Amino acid sequence: MKYFYAFSMALMIIVGLLLGKHDQEEQAFMDDLLLHQPIDIEEVEAMYWERKEIDINKNIIKAFNNYPANQIAVKNIDESEAELGFKLQEGIMIRLLYSDGNLFVKRNDVGEGEICYQLKETIEPVEDLFTNR
Repeated sequence: MKYFYAFSMALMIIVGLLLGKHDQEEQAFMDDLLLHQPIDIEEVEAMYWERKEIDINKNIIKAFNNYPANQIAVKNIDESEAELGFKLQEGIMIRLLYSDGNLFVKRNDVGEGEICYQLKETIEPVEDLFTNR
């Protein structure tokens, strides 16, 4: 009987640990979803390449919106080689920054103040824009 009790306690501890780990992974995924929000094409007032206004490119916005939210890493960047900006209604700015072959996003519409995160994978039309200019 005492072996059954010990086995039951060990099983409950293992199940508790597994559920706790799953909860942490789910919370991290939800945090990523909150950071990488899609851009509403209808709210884009202007696009800027290196601070010069360019035509709004819906293909780039669609590619950004289709990027998986769980493929980001919270990181900060101070300088970049090139920048693509989106000015949205209500003073919202979203900037895609290119540095050392990596893409970063800085935005002021999620959470408090400006946040920055790195895209772990490339977005073809955006990458092409940065490497071909």
